[in-house]
Amino acid sequence: MRKILVAALSALALVSCSRDRIDPVGSETLEVKPTKINIPLTIITSNPSDSETRTEMEGTTPYWSPGDALGVTSLYPVESNEGGELSAEFRTRSDDDWYLAEYYPFRTDITQRALTTEFTGDVAIYPLEENVPQTFYAYYPYPTEPEYPSEPDYQNPYCEEEDGTTFYYGLYGELLESEDAFNAACAEYERAREAYWQAYEDYYQRLLPIYDDFLCDGVWVQGDDAFANVYVDNKQYPTLSSFDGTSDVLVSKPFEVNQETTTIQDLSFARMTSVLKLVFVDRTSNHMFTGEHPKYVGVLALGESEFGGEIDVRSSDSGYIPLAGTGFLNLKSAQLTPAGYYPYEGSEPDYYGVMADYSASQNFRVGTNAVYLLVFPQQLDAGTTLRIVLGESEHFKGVTRSIELPSNIALNPGKMTTLDISLYGWDHDDMLIIAPQAIELDADELELEANGDPGLLTAAIMPEELGWYLDYDEWRNVQWSSSDESVVRIEKNEDFVSRSPYTVQARIIPVGEGTATITVSYAGLTTTCGVTVNPGSPLIQFSEDQAAIKAICVAKWDTSGDGELSESEAAKVTSIASGSSGPFYDKHGFTTFPQFAYFTGLTALPDYLFFGTDLVEAVIPENVETMGQRVFSSCYDLESVQFLGNRVTSIGNECFMYCNKLAEFEGPLATQDGRCLIIDGVLETFLPSGL
Repeated sequence: MRKILVAALSALALVSCSRDRIDPVGSETLEVKPTKINIPLTIITSNPSDSETRTEMEGTTPYWSPGDALGVTSLYPVESNEGGELSAEFRTRSDDDWYLAEYYPFRTDITQRALTTEFTGDVAIYPLEENVPQTFYAYYPYPTEPEYPSEPDYQNPYCEEEDGTTFYYGLYGELLESEDAFNAACAEYERAREAYWQAYEDYYQRLLPIYDDFLCDGVWVQGDDAFANVYVDNKQYPTLSSFDGTSDVLVSKPFEVNQETTTIQDLSFARMTSVLKLVFVDRTSNHMFTGEHPKYVGVLALGESEFGGEIDVRSSDSGYIPLAGTGFLNLKSAQLTPAGYYPYEGSEPDYYGVMADYSASQNFRVGTNAVYLLVFPQQLDAGTTLRIVLGESEHFKGVTRSIELPSNIALNPGKMTTLDISLYGWDHDDMLIIAPQAIELDADELELEANGDPGLLTAAIMPEELGWYLDYDEWRNVQWSSSDESVVRIEKNEDFVSRSPYTVQARIIPVGEGTATITVSYAGLTTTCGVTVNPGSPLIQFSEDQAAIKAICVAKWDTSGDGELSESEAAKVTSIASGSSGPFYDKHGFTTFPQFAYFTGLTALPDYLFFGTDLVEAVIPENVETMGQRVFSSCYDLESVQFLGNRVTSIGNECFMYCNKLAEFEGPLATQDGRCLIIDGVLETFLPSGL
């Protein structure tokens, strides 16, 4: 059994590997006179109806894929040659006979998958007589270097404190509005980095076999057989309905090339790998696994493993049976066998297993889709243990199921073997499960007012530790519903998510009087909350010619979202922005605003509140105590102001500037004839000319 030593990844750039040579086995110098002729060749692959030719699948339809490459090799006896020299660079030895053994890459330029395709390349023949054909074999895969993964262009979010204020910066150095946005950016950064390192690990695993001496040896001879070194990926990316064809191993029927050959038509291939189909059967009482999305599914076989002429006993009680990894492809007899040793220095025994990666296939669900894996063809004897692993899901850390085969199972090349895997519940020691157990609401009953403020309802997914295994945006999968949307409707609060426990929130919007039930559902669990909507505060009525002022009020203070302004909503307003940012500043389209009387929560009117409006009549709410500067300044048509309370003690400078039509006050600030302001500091207050 040959041993492989692989240098560290940092030294890979120093490793060279020629694709048009092999190292000799038993190198010697033999005097021959071969005539070498280079032949440009096109190979057109066939696609038989039995679907044995394929590297990519959709259902039962086979395809060749962009980036596919074939290895093409020739073995030619030359012991009868006399004289001349043949470089040992192109020889392997078989017993006492010398064989010519060269191999060549053939590539396709397709940009999308195709049922048939052309592979082009050059081969060399060494005819001893004119037009004597030389036999070739083609095989897949010929190793090609994978694409280096690109790092995300994110930077690590950070925060700074300045003068007691914390500033948060996001993935691109942008200033964020809140700590919640900062936390979301941090979560996205961690996800992106994790995805990058996973892609880098995949790249590393796919790169090493290419530069490893094992695959650089390419083709070799033993006895009368010729072998190609191939690699069945340990990590595969199957679709929802078939296997990952890029992990396949194919071999062609032999074909002949002479000096006049330019094209090989309809070259057919046979699949050498076996397809292992896993169907998971959920036998838990509450079907806790059905619908779950494990991020990967792995298979490891343990038992007495005879391959490569040796028995692997690196485990104390059993050997590891290779399901994937490096292998020997017999080109003449069309057989694929495991190589029988670790492909990389320091590899763990688990590397002999095979894994389906579903981290990018969110639609894969237990109980809905089967798992399709390509493995070495072999017989798994009765007593062999299969260790099936369902990787971390949204709701469990990982599930391991160990199965002892009751009888022999044949994994035949080009054929599919189906295994039904039963998943049980909590009583199995080999399962570490965190599944959602309950949804807890922070209230069993809510009382709201029609047209009033919305209520808030918080739902926690239990148990508490589950929160650390759920994605941040899992709130999208928590379903909220109202039994009667004419009573209450629901808005998810996307800005509120917390962990430990994983907690989400929704706004419960009152619409009309009555009762309704709010139902919260997640992962097959449900809980409810009763809601009673009582008669609310009357709606403030606006006339048709007050559409402009109504629109302003609804936009600012309609907390219920019903498109109206109620008396209670108006009464809850305690302050209004001042200056040009105020809601009424220099607005037009209304001449009266008696509804301002309902703003009883105001104790002060800000500067420039009604500056420049078209008001003719104005009212001051009953609880106002102070009026700022220029509250009604430039209201050229203002004729009267009615004070509804007896609390105003201060009027700001130029409060009624340019209100030259103002002639009447009705309130505690007017004399009996209504013509004069009586107030301390009256000399500091601008008096309209009409008073």
